[in-house]
Amino acid sequence: MRQSFSNYQKELDDAAEIEARADELREQANEALTKLNRFDYDVLTDFGTLTDDYKTDFDVMEAVDDLSRDEVTLAFAKLDSDPLEAVRILKEARDKAVRHVVGLIDFENSAKAERELSRRDVA
Repeated sequence: MRQSFSNYQKELDDAAEIEARADELREQANEALTKLNRFDYDVLTDFGTLTDDYKTDFDVMEAVDDLSRDEVTLAFAKLDSDPLEAVRILKEARDKAVRHVVGLIDFENSAKAERELSRRDVA
């Protein structure tokens, strides 16, 4: 059965709204985790239940250790001889870890969960 134009347009609008909200959440997560703050987000499970999750400085530092241990060691070794280079290396390691942690979050799912939560609050 074919759907009407208005239903099709509503689906397109909903998808665009979810994508825009997912982008906003991604930016918020990146900003919070770069500052080593906690980022809380909603999750919609496969069974339709809502739950919440979070990422913290612990996740970022764990990723730094996993992804950039050698770079951090080098930065520490350079602290006295070239502190600016040490800071640059540490910043790169942090940014790499933040990108990794942000990549673990399903922002589209989180945007859908927020929408579902607001629907349930209204009902």
